[in-house]
Amino acid sequence: MGMGRRLMNKTLLLLSLLLLASCAGKRDDLGTNFNFSSAHVLAKGDRKVYLDDSNQDLDLASIHDDFDLDRIPDLFDDDIDNDGILNYADKYPYDQEKENEDIDTDGIPDFIDFEVMGDYKKGYVKAHKVLQERLFKERNVLIISVDRVLKTSEIDALNKEFFTGTLSSFKKLPRLKIIYKSPENLYDTKFAEYNKYWKTIVLYQNSYFEKDQFNFNNSLVHEVFHSIQKSHKELYQDFITTVGWKKERKGFTYLGKFYSNYDMRNDPDVLVEEITSNNFPSDYSKLGPEEMFAECATAFNFLRESDTKTHLFDEDKYNHIKNFKESESYRFFEEYFSNL
Repeated sequence: MGMGRRLMNKTLLLLSLLLLASCAGKRDDLGTNFNFSSAHVLAKGDRKVYLDDSNQDLDLASIHDDFDLDRIPDLFDDDIDNDGILNYADKYPYDQEKENEDIDTDGIPDFIDFEVMGDYKKGYVKAHKVLQERLFKERNVLIISVDRVLKTSEIDALNKEFFTGTLSSFKKLPRLKIIYKSPENLYDTKFAEYNKYWKTIVLYQNSYFEKDQFNFNNSLVHEVFHSIQKSHKELYQDFITTVGWKKERKGFTYLGKFYSNYDMRNDPDVLVEEITSNNFPSDYSKLGPEEMFAECATAFNFLRESDTKTHLFDEDKYNHIKNFKESESYRFFEEYFSNL
């Protein structure tokens, strides 16, 4: 009885807080600026709200901000004004009535188009436009770079991985819509990050980029495979079943050992310590089924396209690459791609 009363009091307190938050005022930032930064997407976009978990922080803003009233909080809504245009591709992200200008009718809004009617934006050249158009027409992926021009090495990496590499086998990527070159340097060593809610990969510029092209390419591929995990659910499920994962109500078991969702989020080192098999390319691939899928697929892509004897690679990252090549997880992807 006492537990029920405490639960009721906690629920009433939560409802009161939500009411106060919603009465605090509506959004007044209904401007026409391109105002979605990578910090907004990645600092909050992956936050999940656990109303029934006292160990999780409650982000009231992420609960009550719902501009279009579609019951999807803005932080998780890839189309905040519900006009059919993704936030990053919408010059007027809070105005359903205003439309993007597209003078050359190429489908790419002028404010993010690298070239409009022969006029290139400052710093951009033909190679930028060719990549942007090709990604958009062939993959339905829009690449955006607002304040930082894509470097030649980034253009080369995107062309290689999407059109000649393993990723070229996926003609459709429904859970990837935007590749966004961040104007901000949020991380020292992170090259890219996928946001599943906004269907976006953000590319980061950092001090390691120029001297670590290999890991930039692999980070890009890794994040694309996170989107593939969401869109090709049967492939993902077949993989995790093959390597030993089983979905449970509040987590996963791996070879009979249960790991809760909470443990995988908050104490991932336990998985690295307890999953002792060297049949995966790296310790990072042991951080749970999602990372194992993306990391194994990325390592397969690397081995398929490269000769490890003639290519420099991070041995600390791929510390089990030789074992992986003889493993069941490698054979899984080898068989899958051979049948496409």
